[in-house]
Amino acid sequence: MTIGRNYREIFVDKAQKLVRECEALTGPTSENAHFADVERVHQKIRPLLETLSQMAAEMTSLDKPVSARNLVVEPPVGIVTGVHIENVPGWTRGNVLRGAIYGLTGVYKVDLVAYERGVLSLQVHHDDGLDMARKITGLSGFSLIELDSVGEGDGTVLRFAYLAFQAA
Repeated sequence: MTIGRNYREIFVDKAQKLVRECEALTGPTSENAHFADVERVHQKIRPLLETLSQMAAEMTSLDKPVSARNLVVEPPVGIVTGVHIENVPGWTRGNVLRGAIYGLTGVYKVDLVAYERGVLSLQVHHDDGLDMARKITGLSGFSLIELDSVGEGDGTVLRFAYLAFQAA
């Protein structure tokens, strides 16, 4: 069965519903948001965006048959890098920094490990081959320098120093 007129109408309805659900989850954020709240929102919104992306991909190939196999979203394959950033001035700034790292191309998950005495510790799940040190030091709006790195692949730990937040 190919995608026809009825499927297009269903697609539009489903896409609009998904957009409304995403908007409801990402409503206004406060400066006092906790990392757990941000992670909960990301965990809820990621599957919705993947579903919407899959639906859009199906609509661009209308001549392909619709099957359950076409609707399965494969989990990304990548590696995990430990990231420790020193001199982070508070939870709020750490949350902004964590969100900026999460927004990098090729990054699909950022787990908070700890925030203690100005040190933000994260586990960054990303595509293999991504130069995380260069990506993080190049974050727009932040002044970060790499202190050192240890290990390779999944065992890599990168350490940075937070110099300043730059207004965008």
